[in-house]
Amino acid sequence: MHSRSFADASEPTEPEQVYLGSLWCGSYNENCTTEPSLALAWISFMFKEYKWEILLIFVIVAAVGVGLGYFIEQQGGPGPMQVKEDGLPVGEVAPPIQASAWVNGPPPSMEALEGQVYVVDIWASWCFPCKMKAPELVETYNKYKDRVQFIGLTFEGEDQIEEINEFISENGIEWPNGYGTKAEETVIAYQSQFIPEFFVIGRDGKVVFNHNSQGTLADGIELALKQGESGGAPETGEPAAATTSDKTAAQPATTVQE
Repeated sequence: MHSRSFADASEPTEPEQVYLGSLWCGSYNENCTTEPSLALAWISFMFKEYKWEILLIFVIVAAVGVGLGYFIEQQGGPGPMQVKEDGLPVGEVAPPIQASAWVNGPPPSMEALEGQVYVVDIWASWCFPCKMKAPELVETYNKYKDRVQFIGLTFEGEDQIEEINEFISENGIEWPNGYGTKAEETVIAYQSQFIPEFFVIGRDGKVVFNHNSQGTLADGIELALKQGESGGAPETGEPAAATTSDKTAAQPATTVQE
């Protein structure tokens, strides 16, 4: 057995190549000659000669990776990329909804939402998954709009109002959508890290459905409505708060300041 140090490792000499060939043949192919692929033989040689050093390197790298992951988690994680459940947990009281300005009618008041089921939709105009999800969201809205209030929030500002209006108009979104600094604060209060993200709020003002829940948004709405029927405030059959879009089938996006 060779006794060179790990630092002395270099291309094997001709006698060593013969030795490597015998190792390769003996380990992997009984019928081969002593002239194997040098690359494969070199790998075999390195592992046999320095396996403990190689294993130690792997252990160190793994330990550093685990330690780095723990540190990132303790520091709050890398935002949307962290592998961690996000969103205000089910059962938590939903924060007040605020926005610096609104598109598609007047903002619903929190007083009007008391005892009602409502959906909070968090999105952004540049978000491709939001655009892909929009048709399904509009379909769900049309199904439940007589019993459930929908409210959209984007953390974008006034400087992106053109893109916001374009997104709302092109996707046929009729419910109120808030934007600006206050909307961003509300998004943060909802602990949202992914978009699009939906929350269903029950009649008791608590989260019934979020990003981590099983099933579809419609499933979450049905659950909230059933909970209301079993012990919450009676259904009124009317939306929680009227919007201008409820009065017309289609309406250009308009901005209403608070």
